[in-house]
Amino acid sequence: MPMQKVTHRRRKDARPGEILDAAAVVFAQSGFAATNLERVAVLAQVSKGTIYHYFADKDVLFARVIETKLIEPLEKVLPLPLPQGSSAGQTLSQALLLAYHQGKQSHIPVLVRLLVIEGERFGSLRKTCIARLIDLATHTLQTILTHHDVDGRLTNSHFYANPAVIFFPILCGVGLYNELADIEAFDMDAFVTQHVTMVCQAIDTLAQPHFAL
Repeated sequence: MPMQKVTHRRRKDARPGEILDAAAVVFAQSGFAATNLERVAVLAQVSKGTIYHYFADKDVLFARVIETKLIEPLEKVLPLPLPQGSSAGQTLSQALLLAYHQGKQSHIPVLVRLLVIEGERFGSLRKTCIARLIDLATHTLQTILTHHDVDGRLTNSHFYANPAVIFFPILCGVGLYNELADIEAFDMDAFVTQHVTMVCQAIDTLAQPHFAL
């Protein structure tokens, strides 16, 4: 009998995560507007009422999917530890490529595309979710540039003031990863890597004392 109680409690505790896993699949397959919570319930093996017990509505569920599948995993690894002997560009390159390769996994590219491209379907939710991503990106970039800054060149640069110049192409790269996967002439991995390389080389060049501001 005690073992049955433990099993039941563990199953109940696991339900929010199982619902989120199922919702990520359904949102990715159907888009936001066409997602039916009954399909989510069937996939999660719960009742539709159970979903509403944990999540007030579809907007709340989608926001939580974005948080748990995209934002929270990035928050666990960013900003990266600041290694000794590495330049600002080298450290930033590691952070950017880590975020990109983590972002293109599983259902995340489709969720990012929904968030960025189809965001008008769910009003202010897009602004809230993207604001969290921008805050994380800004904090990561500015932490790295501040750590490596010697004479104000990096913290007074346009990179520091406008992180979107660096991060938005990567966000779009994740969102369009699946859309362009079947185009042989376009290699998203190569595009993002080249973008990161150019930006990080520019940052390291800017940091050189001989570089004229």
